[in-house]
Amino acid sequence: MLAHSTLFAAIASALTCSACSGDDRVYLMQRAYLVDVDGNESDLGGGCESVGGDASGVTGLANERFSIIHSHESDGVRITIRDRTSFVLEERFYVVDFLASGMEEDFAVELSDGSILHLRYWGSQDCIPPDAGE
Repeated sequence: MLAHSTLFAAIASALTCSACSGDDRVYLMQRAYLVDVDGNESDLGGGCESVGGDASGVTGLANERFSIIHSHESDGVRITIRDRTSFVLEERFYVVDFLASGMEEDFAVELSDGSILHLRYWGSQDCIPPDAGE
């Protein structure tokens, strides 16, 4: 099992402000938690990324248990969660209009070892990474 500090370091380095310049962009805000089979919850961190316009590229995190990939497109961002064999467990697409509305979506994905990955995504006009323990 991956140590909590290793998970936190991986997601903290992967999910940070990718463009905090204060322009008119919309930002994808995110928060992640992992609940193991014994019910212990680990806060994996959170962050924000610029979406839409000329934002492009791929961000995310990967470890030996799962990967969360954010693929940026001109009209939004695709979130893909894969297991350790690269099988797609969940995929979501957030359009810029959804993110600009400030609406939020929470969902959970069960991993092959029985642990649950809880993810929350929402949009904001400002890139303000969520605080740990929020």
